[in-house]
Amino acid sequence: MARFRAAYPGVTLSLTIGNTETVAAMVQDGAADLGFVEGGVDGAPLDVTVVADDELLLVAPPGTKIAKKPLRADDVKAMRWVVRERGSGTRAILETALAALGLALSGLDVALELPSNEAVQSAVEAGAGATALSHLVVQDAIAAGALTALNFKFPKRQFSALRHKDRTPSQAERALIALIDGAAPVARRSRR
Repeated sequence: MARFRAAYPGVTLSLTIGNTETVAAMVQDGAADLGFVEGGVDGAPLDVTVVADDELLLVAPPGTKIAKKPLRADDVKAMRWVVRERGSGTRAILETALAALGLALSGLDVALELPSNEAVQSAVEAGAGATALSHLVVQDAIAAGALTALNFKFPKRQFSALRHKDRTPSQAERALIALIDGAAPVARRSRR
């Protein structure tokens, strides 16, 4: 946003943070011209364009004893968890990964359910449990030793831009997407 503001000082930007469901609803209802999400969006009159790739990491407080070994279902079930709220794309990917292990989130020891990546990260850093978060969110905390990455692989996911199919994009929207195109080295794919 800072780069966009520097390039277009006459354009006012407003940012609202929400989970995938909330952002999709805001774009669909016209409360936002453009939205960015990490989760899948189906059944809405939205144009969904992939703008970047991402990877989730399973992280825990430093000193977690199972940090190095590949995690099995028993290990995952034995951990205490901090998770994002329902409607979050991050939570949906975690639930899919758990299902592949024969587990459900409802069968885990969930200590906290929180509405933002920052809140989840802070709780895990404070020792509340393990979580799945974007490597973009946790990479600095891992490098600083505030979090430990566990040996667990998630499938890659994508960040997408949303806009309403029936609305013509403004010059500002087109300029923001062009700026993102220059910064995000992924093959852009539009799903209509």
